[in-house]
Amino acid sequence: ALNIDPSAFNITGSAKCLSRMYGILEQLEPLYLKYRGTPHMKAFVRHGEHDYGTFLHFEEYDIAVAYSPRQEAKPLGSGVIIELEKNRFLLIGMECTMRVLPKPGSPNVADILRLTEGELQNGEWKPGRILNGDEKMSLKFGDIPAVLSVEIYQY
Repeated sequence: ALNIDPSAFNITGSAKCLSRMYGILEQLEPLYLKYRGTPHMKAFVRHGEHDYGTFLHFEEYDIAVAYSPRQEAKPLGSGVIIELEKNRFLLIGMECTMRVLPKPGSPNVADILRLTEGELQNGEWKPGRILNGDEKMSLKFGDIPAVLSVEIYQY
């Protein structure tokens, strides 16, 4: 009668995911306060069984987000994208894949120039491993929240 999904009460396997997400959110606060209410920050979350993804619009690019299939004891696809510069984004997500596209009607193709794993520390990006090869083929986020920095170019 209340239309509440019973899986909302299942907390199996959530400790590691929640711990990681709360840590990211704490370190994201300065960037959140800077970009909230602007067109440079967009958040997304899966809204049910038949929600397969979303399409987010930024200044020079659009980003297509596809949610991973729903699994028992796994979080819903969700995340935040911040456009730091014209061609540079901070991607935070879980249980989804992202694809950067040029604006509709553009004859160009968008591709990844640089993809870096890392951490946020008080709103500052601290780069870790530079990803290349197969890792650049798909911006894929698993069941533990992750943070990536991506630089894009068009040709």
